[in-house]
Amino acid sequence: MAVLEKLGFVYFAGGKVRLGTDRPLPCGLEGYRHNDTPVRYVEVAPFYLARTKVTNIEYENVKNKHRRTLEGQGDNCPVSDVTYGEALNYCKRLSILHDLEFRLPTEPEWTYAASPRGQEFTFGDEPDITQTHVFNDGTDEWIVPVNDPRWAPTPEGLDQMGHNVSEMMQGMRHTITGEWESETDGLYYIVKGGNYGHCKNAPGIHRRSIADVVDRNPRIGFRLAHNA
Repeated sequence: MAVLEKLGFVYFAGGKVRLGTDRPLPCGLEGYRHNDTPVRYVEVAPFYLARTKVTNIEYENVKNKHRRTLEGQGDNCPVSDVTYGEALNYCKRLSILHDLEFRLPTEPEWTYAASPRGQEFTFGDEPDITQTHVFNDGTDEWIVPVNDPRWAPTPEGLDQMGHNVSEMMQGMRHTITGEWESETDGLYYIVKGGNYGHCKNAPGIHRRSIADVVDRNPRIGFRLAHNA
């Protein structure tokens, strides 16, 4: 769809994608996540994914009531500290403005786009702290702007896939305490990718964590998807 490509979206033809990993996080701080397992394969239909995460200024141009975080003040920093419902509302308002149907990506879509060749990271199978903006990468920075030239996009052209800030996935699940490693009963959504506060292993494409739909987190943002 030409209009989506002009808006900075990348087309993916879809296909089989691996979810989960048999390589748990080795660091003791973040520990082993049962959410990362089991390994399974699913089919993904064609879709579009935004090249960059939604920024502060993009978010505010559609929904003005937003308080920028201390960690990411710049116009072109990824928006963060928003609830799941607020992200969905942004998708709805933007869809009306462009007469399109924007949404959050599903976990299989995000994973396919980040790792179409099945590798553990966007750049290969082994962690490399120089390839992602994570904790102790030598920058001493929190959230950095999108399109920062210090970190190359993926071969498919996706910016900061799996680092800088983590990303919300579409879909909610009601859990009881302990399920999905949740601390309380409630509605949770899947979070993909590492961020500026994580270790170099966290950007692994096949890892996942969860967040409560009503929580705000300065380390979690989002990017848009659209049906093909």
